Amino acid sequence: MATLQRTIANGDDDAWESALGTFTSTSDHMRAGAAGSGASRYNAGMRFTNITVPSGAEILVATIDVDILSIDDDDPHNDIHCEAVADAVDFVDDAEVRDRALTTASVFWDDEALLDGIVTSPNFAVAVQEVVNIPGWTSGNALVVMFRGRNTANQTFRFDSFEAAGNPAQLNLEYRINDDIPQPASHGAVIQRGPGQVVLS
Repeated sequence: MATLQRTIANGDDDAWESALGTFTSTSDHMRAGAAGSGASRYNAGMRFTNITVPSGAEILVATIDVDILSIDDDDPHNDIHCEAVADAVDFVDDAEVRDRALTTASVFWDDEALLDGIVTSPNFAVAVQEVVNIPGWTSGNALVVMFRGRNTANQTFRFDSFEAAGNPAQLNLEYRINDDIPQPASHGAVIQRGPGQVVLS
């Protein structure tokens, strides 16, 4: 098993956008709030570069650490997806969060009163696995993770962006390549010696 950690590398690699299309990649915080109103419902996108996971690897764990701004911003109610592309571009080359293609696989993060400080998301390995399985994925590509606020609650979720000069989002992966997967023991050829007698060579 191998592990990998990546942190947002520059301000072009994180952005947020409201459900109505208000977009920024230069804010000192990230928004992923849930709300019935589109103006108050946000999607956050985070791009992690140089993901040295080979094509065909089995993703065991994928989480993100984020640094919550305050106790007024600590209630995630989000679906966690990845962008469904083999090598994601940043949020300057494609100034879009809301309408990027999403993985079919996702994980729901629903919590309240996490308090301020660094918290860890649920495991969304299924979404990362979907990206690693896309034709064209290769070790060293970039991965975008999306937090999408739902419209079924009114909850505020804000955390440090790269521009905050604090603790931008960190991706944590554990994975296994095919050579690491235990194989059944081999006993060589089966030789039939005689009636009722089998010898393993």
